Amino acid sequence: MTWISQHWQTLTALTIVTATLVVFLIRAIRHRKTPGCGHNCGCAKK
Repeated sequence: MTWISQHWQTLTALTIVTATLVVFLIRAIRHRKTPGCGHNCGCAKK
């Protein structure tokens, strides 16, 4: 048996964790770049 066929669950779990981490990092970076409070209060337009 090859290494991949023996450890497919580990590879799948690592792929899911990595994808989740990338999504969280992208959202954190985007959130930090948006000015104001994120609501429609007009505070970023002053």
